[in-house]
Amino acid sequence: MNTSCFVGQDRVPAPISPNSDGTIPRVGATAGAMELILQLRKMHGPLLFHQSGGCCDGSAPMCFPREEFKVG
Repeated sequence: MNTSCFVGQDRVPAPISPNSDGTIPRVGATAGAMELILQLRKMHGPLLFHQSGGCCDGSAPMCFPREEFKVG
């Protein structure tokens, strides 16, 4: 199966393989994104990605060092 992700107005090919149960993962990343994530993990340790359900700037995906994200 092959899907695509959107970056701004550009369509970026991002092949996503089904899980063993046939479902599609809810999160995928391009090879370039995975390289960046690995670099960030080396610099900051475990990461937490947060996608708000709100509007405006709060809807932007965010990346935090895992221990710095505060709930509430």
